Amino acid sequence: MAKFRATRAPERQVDAVVGRLVNLGVLRRGARRRDRERHARIRRSLDNARAAAERFAASRDRYRDLALLVEAALLARPPSDDFGGLDERVARALQQKGCVLPDMPPRMPTSSRQRAPPKQPNASR
Repeated sequence: MAKFRATRAPERQVDAVVGRLVNLGVLRRGARRRDRERHARIRRSLDNARAAAERFAASRDRYRDLALLVEAALLARPPSDDFGGLDERVARALQQKGCVLPDMPPRMPTSSRQRAPPKQPNASR
């Protein structure tokens, strides 16, 4: 019986070492996969942030140009001739100057899911 243990022990040790090496390779592959996924998430997040910054800059430039156009039109039109609300005054001043305000870009679609009503406090207390 002692001989059997002596001959089987090295094989078991070899099997254990091989098993550890296999597991180590699997763990490393899993870590590499998780690293790739994390890197892809970070890259997507940075791309989204960069796109949002570009959209914001384009929007800021557009509204700055519109504000300058409205200001120039209002300064060119004598205020004594204007009656009505500010939007009507701006529209008339721009029309007299020969400018037409561009249509606003479509709004981003909102979620059709309704929010739950706020919870009512318990009246029994």
